[in-house]
Amino acid sequence: MSRADELFGGEEVPRPRSRQVGLWAGAALVGFALGSVCTVLPGLGASLAAWYVASADEERLANGYLAESWKPQVGFARVATTVLVALGCGAVIVQLTVLSKTDLYDAIVSEAATVVLRWRGLVSDDPAAGAGSVP
Repeated sequence: MSRADELFGGEEVPRPRSRQVGLWAGAALVGFALGSVCTVLPGLGASLAAWYVASADEERLANGYLAESWKPQVGFARVATTVLVALGCGAVIVQLTVLSKTDLYDAIVSEAATVVLRWRGLVSDDPAAGAGSVP
């Protein structure tokens, strides 16, 4: 259904945007998992996007645009995305406290930078030249 059909009463019955919420929520979970060693902010951004879409669906339901039969699904999406945002905020807090108060963050960033520099050929692995020397 196109946006114009949705706004001006197209032929299809309006449905909640569950697929879009699910895709954003999945992206948030991937962002949290991959960002656990660096930053979870992209995952938090995706969870906020999922929460926004679920919130908009809740407003569509309250305004009578969506049928009342969608109420359980829309309510579940709203609760699930709220929990996801709360997990993201908690992950940011944990990450800021743990990584900033230990040398773990410096070690991770240093190792990642070394791997990238070696991959690009900007740092030599030759033991005769000295560890991490510039070619």
